[in-house]
Amino acid sequence: METAIHVAVVEDDPEISQTMVQCMTEHGFVVTAARSGRDLDRVLSIGRIDLVILDVGLPGEDGLSICRRLRNQSTVPIIMVTARAS
Repeated sequence: METAIHVAVVEDDPEISQTMVQCMTEHGFVVTAARSGRDLDRVLSIGRIDLVILDVGLPGEDGLSICRRLRNQSTVPIIMVTARAS
């Protein structure tokens, strides 16, 4: 039996997070939402994560800092996203 891919979505905007979670869930992924680096740390401590989708523009510890920190302790794939307009 194949295990579903578990994705962590790190996004502080509730509307964007909800849309991402809903879309991925509808396509068969197991998705856990996090709003900050601290939330992501909690999610990672609970169990296996196969992919992290990480917002660049988070308040507090930004996505680039979280990415660097995560990369020092894990090889989990990371997709960086932003809703920032120019």
